[in-house]
Amino acid sequence: MYRSKMYSLIGSSAAFAALCGYALGAPLTPLARTRNVAPVKPVSKHAAPQKTDSNAPSDPLNSFGFRMLQELNSSEAMSNIFISPASAHLAFAMAGEGAKNKTRAQIETALGLFGVGSNPLEKETPLINSLMSATDRTGGLAVANSLWTRNDFSLDPNFQSVCISKFNSSIQKVDFSSKDTVSMINNWADVHTHYHIPQIVNKIDPSTSVLLLNAVYFRSRWQNQFERLATQDHIFVVKPGEYPKVKMMTVQGTFPFYETPQYQSVALPFEGGKFRAIVVEPKDGTELGDLLSQINTQKWNDMRAHLQNTLAEVDMPHIRLDDSIPLESLLKKMGVHDAFEPQSADFSAMSSTGKNIYISDAIQKTYLEVDETGAEASAVTGIIMRPTMRGRQNGVEHTIVVQRPFLFAIEETNSGNLLFLGSIYRPGKLDIDKFSDQPAVSPSLPTNTAPKQQSGSTGNSSVPIQGKKYEVIQ
Repeated sequence: MYRSKMYSLIGSSAAFAALCGYALGAPLTPLARTRNVAPVKPVSKHAAPQKTDSNAPSDPLNSFGFRMLQELNSSEAMSNIFISPASAHLAFAMAGEGAKNKTRAQIETALGLFGVGSNPLEKETPLINSLMSATDRTGGLAVANSLWTRNDFSLDPNFQSVCISKFNSSIQKVDFSSKDTVSMINNWADVHTHYHIPQIVNKIDPSTSVLLLNAVYFRSRWQNQFERLATQDHIFVVKPGEYPKVKMMTVQGTFPFYETPQYQSVALPFEGGKFRAIVVEPKDGTELGDLLSQINTQKWNDMRAHLQNTLAEVDMPHIRLDDSIPLESLLKKMGVHDAFEPQSADFSAMSSTGKNIYISDAIQKTYLEVDETGAEASAVTGIIMRPTMRGRQNGVEHTIVVQRPFLFAIEETNSGNLLFLGSIYRPGKLDIDKFSDQPAVSPSLPTNTAPKQQSGSTGNSSVPIQGKKYEVIQ
């Protein structure tokens, strides 16, 4: 029995990429459609590939994301996986600032910083700055961090300063034994994901010393929107014997395109061009699992460098997914052991009592929705730390029909930093028109975590979001 799950990782900027997978059995013939598309002049397919910098800020982040995806795929075969490398990377980078010795080294290595220098996390400052500065309150992306500590737990002044200056994190002292604290933390996650992830914790052990949170939210319209009237029911091949019907969208235009004997890929820009989606469809004889097992930062950058503008048609399904990902076992597979072990963890740079706390739990929750108009994605990563017993168209040249399992990611166009990344086996259904009659920009995030207020209250501006009001706390 196959289980539909979604995992999320986040990187520095937002763009989304999809890798379409190959399912066993003969490919299905796409449904015929009639379109009225204005001719677009294609760019030469022989244009020189774009140059990439192997030392670009995206490399540690993307390497971290691909390793996460591969580990999850190996244990979740034929399951949806949607991760946010950016969110997990930021949360663990912040925790890593409070670690020392072997605990810190293991976190740095997992984050893709091995061999960067004597102080890898410090050398990562440009990447952190890139991720935080990518927050665009008028262009669809918002990133936020918060740190919650027990009332009687004292943070090291240097660690506290780094959290504020480097991660722009809010810091609050709370009573973890209070139900109000759980509500405040969940409200923070809810607000900073535009009400798509209403709960990150169910209850918190009163002995908890520290809780770190990161949230990433992305929403934007396509630069070339899919033709809504052309969307039709279509069969999606998950595996032999499993052929669910999906809403298949279609669009024609000039898009960056590249193909190899194993796959063909196309980039779909979002409005403004700052973010884009990349769809990669494996060719006959190649399965999605094969691509996932071989993908790495070098191959990804090589594919991106060879994308050239070409007139193409892209058919892909509606997507709607949400799930949660336990991160402890995943990070342990990636080499982070001591941080989760009460007898080995060393977070003495976080507090004078830091050698007496460890990561007791880590989790990430994600949400993804894609339709003809645009895409919306959210992620929250939470790290809980407790005391030890001592003390997570026409003239079309290429057609890509995404009717089999595929890989999906969101990246920032210029840096290539991966915000979201996943393999989709069961796209899900859209029950509502998420983007209809709504602004193409992301409403501003509030600066605090006050509870949501009812419409009609004073002192707050609000933006309608799918039947709810997004409160901008003044």
